[in-house]
Amino acid sequence: MIEGKIRVTGMKELARNMEKLIPEPKKQRSMLNRSLSYVARRHILPMAKANLRMSERSGALAEAIDVRARSKNYALARGRTAVVEVGVNRNDPKAAAMYSNYYGNLTVIASGIRHGHLIEFGFHPGGSETFVPGNPWLGPATVVQPSTYANLFAASLKKKLEAHIRRNIKTRARAA
Repeated sequence: MIEGKIRVTGMKELARNMEKLIPEPKKQRSMLNRSLSYVARRHILPMAKANLRMSERSGALAEAIDVRARSKNYALARGRTAVVEVGVNRNDPKAAAMYSNYYGNLTVIASGIRHGHLIEFGFHPGGSETFVPGNPWLGPATVVQPSTYANLFAASLKKKLEAHIRRNIKTRARAA
């Protein structure tokens, strides 16, 4: 029986192994996006939603937060292989309904949820001199334990690489 194992001690070693095992950039990008999304959905997203629930009354913004992978061109333009963002899905119908039910404002259904940055950074209401301070919700969710996120990402990617190796070994064994 043919076996394949991978031992990774750091991110650079992980990248080298990935390039050796998966020469196709499209598959690399897909695997990276899935690993990044896993960490974001399991660890960053719940913390960001919890931070928002403490500060936003309607709950619409917390409902509209989602994780999405950016396009290949977006990533490559920034010198990255893969980019995943945690942000507001402006066109979330459930969030729009929550917002319009709470505030009685139907224009949000057409324009979407657009006030995440105002809560995060603060704002001047109606262009006045007074400033309503922000209540950060996404920043603290990402800064809490960046080394933990890197370790979780590496573990997730390692697991996906090992599964890829097992699939390739089975395929080669069948072909032989």
